[in-house]
Amino acid sequence: MNSGKGAAMPKIEIDKMMLARVEGRKLLFARTRGLDTFYSLGGKREPGETDEQALVREVLEEANVRIDPATIKHVQTFEGPAPDGRWMRMTCYDAEFEGVMTPSSEIEEFKYLSSTDKQLTTQMGAMLLDWFKEQDLID
Repeated sequence: MNSGKGAAMPKIEIDKMMLARVEGRKLLFARTRGLDTFYSLGGKREPGETDEQALVREVLEEANVRIDPATIKHVQTFEGPAPDGRWMRMTCYDAEFEGVMTPSSEIEEFKYLSSTDKQLTTQMGAMLLDWFKEQDLID
């Protein structure tokens, strides 16, 4: 999270929603086909979408499960650098869904990461793992 007092806040260039799913004291991530790095499950909103609509659509596209919109709960919002150096906002939600997650054509695998797996993800992913560990939600 960015908390610079008096400092100019960087312009948000990427606005993403994430399904912040914790199982077995680990946080869910996904790896895109052809890449080694694990990213959050979710993605960017399309024009006119709410956070909830973007989250439901992205999770359906990536994991082939339908989120129950009535169960969506805001967890935390983070800001920090994206892998390409642009400034990103990552809004994390937990939600219940129907079915079993199966990778879409763009996703190679899902993996639950602990705070000791930061080397497998991005700088933002490491920030998420640190926060979830500080909240005693993951190991």
